[in-house]
Amino acid sequence: MTVRPLGELKGLGVVSARWLGSVGIADEGDLRALGSVEAYARVRMAAAPGASLNLLYALEAALRDVDWRSLPPELRASLAAKVGRSCGGRAGIRRKDDAPVWPPGLSTPR
Repeated sequence: MTVRPLGELKGLGVVSARWLGSVGIADEGDLRALGSVEAYARVRMAAAPGASLNLLYALEAALRDVDWRSLPPELRASLAAKVGRSCGGRAGIRRKDDAPVWPPGLSTPR
């Protein structure tokens, strides 16, 4: 199996790849070894505390090579529950005053 760079995985963009890289996840092999839940937890804890559950779904979908919107609701709920336990029960929860966190050197969208 050829290990692809993160940017070649379906649904992962530049920002997601940068966040993952900042926590030591450099390619598809690293992501597969950790799994979507652990990768998401690491990003939330170190790189992007405000990352929403959409990142979790995108990571899982990238591993399955599908669009994140095609993940069944039951799978999404299961992933959110798992990551909620690993992030102290606050996974994907943002207050209105939480500002998105952008990687250094990347401009925010307008």
